[in-house]
Amino acid sequence: MSDEWTSESESEDDVIIETDDESEEEVVAPTPSPSPEPEAPKPRQRGRPPKPIVEKPTGKRKMSEAQLAALARGRAKRDAGRLERKTASQKAKELKEAETKKRREAMAVKKATKIKKKEAIEEAALLLSSEDDMDDLEVRQVKRVVAKRKTAAKKKAAANKVIKDAQADTQPQFVFY
Repeated sequence: MSDEWTSESESEDDVIIETDDESEEEVVAPTPSPSPEPEAPKPRQRGRPPKPIVEKPTGKRKMSEAQLAALARGRAKRDAGRLERKTASQKAKELKEAETKKRREAMAVKKATKIKKKEAIEEAALLLSSEDDMDDLEVRQVKRVVAKRKTAAKKKAAANKVIKDAQADTQPQFVFY
């Protein structure tokens, strides 16, 4: 045989030949078992490593008598302060309600007197326009009252207009951030 390797030089026990006859079976040479490979290292975990499990002590530490007494004093003081603030706010609220009630009553009285005065002036104006017999003195008084009211209304409107203009001027035209 030659030194060259050919298909004929293969060992026949490695080759499996299939035949039509099943009764005849060829013996296959046992293949050597692979040598045990060393285990591959596990892939490293990414991210934060898990926290170690630490057993916590069970139960709370008991407080001493002095600590319990101090705790009770603190709670009592807190509750007393809370109650004091609550009663003070209630009293302030009641005083405020009483003041608003008095103010509303005073405003109602003022408004009623204004309405009465206005009605009296209107009646006097009607009487003056219908009767020419009245004294010139009363006519002058009514005219003065009407003129005063007109000037007061004009002054009030002018003052409101000036206040509105002043508020508009206080805002800057441009704002830079």
